[in-house]
Amino acid sequence: MKIHLILLFCFSFFFSSHVFSLESETHYWYNCGYYTRSIHSLRSELSSSISPEKKSRLYYEIAYSYYAMLFVEDYKKQLDSANFFASKKKNFSIEDKVEYAIGLIRYYNYEVKPKESLAIYKKIYPEFHRLDPQRKSILWIKLYQNIATTRRNAGADYARMNAEYDTAYFLLKKHHFLNTIDEVNYCKSRGNMNLDKVNQTSNKIFYQQALYHFEKATLIIKNQKIINYPLLISFQNLQGLVAYMHGDLEVSRKFFQEAYKTVFQCKIHKFQLIEYESFYLNTCNLGALTINALYKKSKNIQLIIDQLDKLKKTIGFYNTYSHKNRDVDIHVFTDIYGYSPYNAIATCYTYMYENTRNKTYLDSAFYFSEINKTQWLRIKPRMSEFIKETNGYVKKDNVVIQYGEYGYLHKTYLYAIIKNKNGTYFLPLGSDKIIQENLVDVYQWKGYKLHARKSYHLYKEIFKPLEQYIPKETKKVIITKTNFLDAVNFESLVIDTNKSMTTLPFLLRRYPVFVQPSLRIFTNDLEAKKIKTFSMRSSNFENSKVSKIHFMRDTLQSWIAEKNMQKVNCNVSKQDLLIVAAHGFSGSHRVDDAYIDLGNNKLSIRKVCRMNLKVNQTILAICDGGLGQPISAGSTFSFASAFLFAGSSSCVYATWKLDDLVGATMITNYLKRLEEGEQKDWALRNAKLDYLKHVTSEEGYNPIYWAGLQVMGDVSPVEIGNSYIIWYSIVGLMLLVGVGFVIKRIHQLRSV
Repeated sequence: MKIHLILLFCFSFFFSSHVFSLESETHYWYNCGYYTRSIHSLRSELSSSISPEKKSRLYYEIAYSYYAMLFVEDYKKQLDSANFFASKKKNFSIEDKVEYAIGLIRYYNYEVKPKESLAIYKKIYPEFHRLDPQRKSILWIKLYQNIATTRRNAGADYARMNAEYDTAYFLLKKHHFLNTIDEVNYCKSRGNMNLDKVNQTSNKIFYQQALYHFEKATLIIKNQKIINYPLLISFQNLQGLVAYMHGDLEVSRKFFQEAYKTVFQCKIHKFQLIEYESFYLNTCNLGALTINALYKKSKNIQLIIDQLDKLKKTIGFYNTYSHKNRDVDIHVFTDIYGYSPYNAIATCYTYMYENTRNKTYLDSAFYFSEINKTQWLRIKPRMSEFIKETNGYVKKDNVVIQYGEYGYLHKTYLYAIIKNKNGTYFLPLGSDKIIQENLVDVYQWKGYKLHARKSYHLYKEIFKPLEQYIPKETKKVIITKTNFLDAVNFESLVIDTNKSMTTLPFLLRRYPVFVQPSLRIFTNDLEAKKIKTFSMRSSNFENSKVSKIHFMRDTLQSWIAEKNMQKVNCNVSKQDLLIVAAHGFSGSHRVDDAYIDLGNNKLSIRKVCRMNLKVNQTILAICDGGLGQPISAGSTFSFASAFLFAGSSSCVYATWKLDDLVGATMITNYLKRLEEGEQKDWALRNAKLDYLKHVTSEEGYNPIYWAGLQVMGDVSPVEIGNSYIIWYSIVGLMLLVGVGFVIKRIHQLRSV
């Protein structure tokens, strides 16, 4: 999976050929890699353009520049604008319709959604085929190039890919459209297909063919009067990657060093380096794979020291780049390249610890791994402060387990850093293969015994080795996971495969285990927060097309009705308790695809992030509240994250589907335990235990019903209801009685 993402990461540096019929200043900037300058020039033209035809063409050009920089959502917006103005033309034609469809195919190719791409292709092909291939050859070329990529995403149909790429190349030459960019893209497509094969087999011929095509493209770029540095850097990275995948590590290192130097040649040639920060980061990211593999082979610690120095220099570039190019506005961090130097830095420190046994390196690894997981937080504590806070927490008989990962030569390996009151410890764990083989799909429940057998293997690999560092008197175990472990639910792990389904999961029975996205957002000050006001958002089910979930809403409303709390409008920023009872959809692992269905409207993660909340407790009674977009291989940004970002101190959410009846019962049980003064994490744990004690069927034991509910953020206890109103009522009643007595006494005196 990781190699697939890396390959997609590299492929996406390239964009489908766009043939320019006119040589303008804008096209010059575009062809030379000055994409930002190209967009600026195009927007200047756009401001003075009147005709829909001209506006449509300019928006298409802007879209291509955004795509070249991998700003894919911006690309989609400009694509839609281009189609909008094209539809306003008097001579709106099949060609316009087809061009927009090809643009959508390219968009879905990037999203790795071949079904959507093929659906568009099948829909437009009958109309497309009516066009004269000779007269409209540019559109045919674009179609062949983009649908070839779709074939790869749909299952690597290399024979059809070759035929379609060759057809596009033949048309380019036949109609004299071939230019440098097109020639380079053809080399890229051929090289990438062989690179795929390198990932699948050790056959040297595919490695040699991939290098041949990448080197040919590099020579073409270098021989131009004006060098397109973004393309050059990308091909150097691809050369380094293919050599790494083949195991030719020294050659791989040489290519990455060339790419690293090329980035700084941009400065020498007075290029705006801001446009190349992403390429610099990509080079350091991919280059780290080779360095890690070389270190594992040679144990030469100097390799890691040099790599660490290089990565630290990238942080300045990285922070500048990531703050300017976010998928989600406000301050949500989702770097479009999915890369952060922090995780690579943490990995370097673990290697240095392994080599020296100096525990200060573990503190550094722990810190940078946490930074990587919570880059979207507004507050960034210094390392000394964070380590001090963590050490203070574990001194209270608590244990912190932080999982991390590093990979080299097609494999991912897990490690754990364990903190208890006696010190900090590092433990290397197994590879991703064992974990992938033993994951249980909660949606395909096949019985308790299978779940127990698989979860035992997971427990043995990822938790049992750590138990030696968990003292008997431990009060609480906090686990922070990586994305790689997101599918593992620790509370539901079972190790006794002989007992009946009524046996409680082992970790839940033996340890008070709590999973948090990060220790940095976990607060436990034991100071009870007041909950006096509430608001509730729920679907207007009468207008909703999806199935109704009345039980969840009605149960929570019934509980609220018993409390002495003041209801406030959802738009008011100050509300102590916020309940969202609706349908949630994660869609995919992209932030923009997730939404909460409120019937009349949809609440997106973007909209949540724009809120300015002051909420003590948020309850997301929705499905998939904890699913979201991976952030730089260290965490996930979800609806739960968004509500914390917007100002909620604490959030209860479900990591997968939430059953209407069971979810309502457990959440209500959780709220009742909060009334009794329990901390939020203990209240949720006890609500799960209560559920498991009353399970009457094997189906009910399925973790999908009970294990997905989690709590993040402030877990301190709360006081529910306006107790002061009750006191005022008593005082008021006493005053009324007193006033009544006085009036009666006065009446008696008058009577006398």
